[in-house]
Amino acid sequence: WIMMWVPFAVTAVIMWIVQSEESVTDFEDDEVYPNPKGLLKSCWLAIMGYLSAHDPKYVTTSWAGRMIILGYGFFLYTSVMSYTANLASFMVLKREAKGNVESLQQVVDQGLKICVDGEMRDMVTYPGLTDDNFVKSNHFGPILEMLKADECQVGIVGKYEFRLYISGSNAEYVFCNETTDGNYMNAWFCFEPESQLAVVDLGECRCREAGLLNCPAEKQDCSDVFKFCDMIELTDPQFDSSVSVALPASDFIEPFVSAWFVKLRQDGSINGYLSSELYANNPDRCPLDSAQGSYFNEARAEALDLKAMAGTFIVSTVIIVLGLIVFAYE
Repeated sequence: WIMMWVPFAVTAVIMWIVQSEESVTDFEDDEVYPNPKGLLKSCWLAIMGYLSAHDPKYVTTSWAGRMIILGYGFFLYTSVMSYTANLASFMVLKREAKGNVESLQQVVDQGLKICVDGEMRDMVTYPGLTDDNFVKSNHFGPILEMLKADECQVGIVGKYEFRLYISGSNAEYVFCNETTDGNYMNAWFCFEPESQLAVVDLGECRCREAGLLNCPAEKQDCSDVFKFCDMIELTDPQFDSSVSVALPASDFIEPFVSAWFVKLRQDGSINGYLSSELYANNPDRCPLDSAQGSYFNEARAEALDLKAMAGTFIVSTVIIVLGLIVFAYE
């Protein structure tokens, strides 16, 4: 903004001097160069040219004055349009998720690992993906634990599990955390008798946060809560799919169960249950300064600076200097 005022001041001084030699001028007799009163008016004209949407307010009859106004007009037009477009970009740019891995193609290209439930492995297909890209587990909790430990760079979980484990931080699970155990990073049990199960309760601080009296001591420990708040969803459309795993049912009742689910979906009951039982009971709890709290990061426009406007200053300066040369010649 300081540099924006420089062209105003320079143009004001130059036009004040140049118009002193013209028959038609913007200045009264007591404002003509070198009367300081005229300089104030010239500054006002220069600033009003910017505020009136790139319309130079000077009236000039000499070729020197016309070239100077041409250079100043170019500066006004470019700077006003650039500022307007830059301001608009801050208002209309959509927010987008940012992550270290943003597509399945990136997984293939970089040979990254995907943590996935073993039962879902065969459902995940993409050109170039092989079994070497997958790390299998039997529970969503250990999948997130492996992501946290960087044993894989991508994890595939359900959208409702994402709400429970990450956004809502409200889930419990146990898993085998012994690296030498045959059931390492799987849930519910360890193979070796000496191996210890790790117990995770993501919502264990809820009691203390609610300010309840006589909150049990174990609820005062916050070692696990918010541990996955640095994770975000990927935007790759290949991940945007749903698998119906509603209820396993015997063959003879499957048609009735399916019809029941269809009816619930048609009358809106399922969405109602999701709102009342899932979303309402598991609100977003991650801190705003975390990756999940700021899951939609602003796609910010680049602020205008001297580097962005350098070409405008150079072109305007060259034209104004040429006008001054013409003025000196005349």
